[in-house]
Amino acid sequence: MADSYVSAATAAAEPADEMTWNDLTIPQLKEELSVRGLETAGKKADLVERLEKYDSGVYFVSIC
Repeated sequence: MADSYVSAATAAAEPADEMTWNDLTIPQLKEELSVRGLETAGKKADLVERLEKYDSGVYFVSIC
């Protein structure tokens, strides 16, 4: 039997599980921030806030 891996982004996006960013560990939060090109430094509350802002469209990541 093979183990399946669900990424933190997928797990957080599934409404049936009602997971929030706060449910993830700091390494998982940092991975999610890194994927989005956001800063990974700070306390857990800072990381969660950054991801929530990104989700709400507050962050505009510059490609330049």
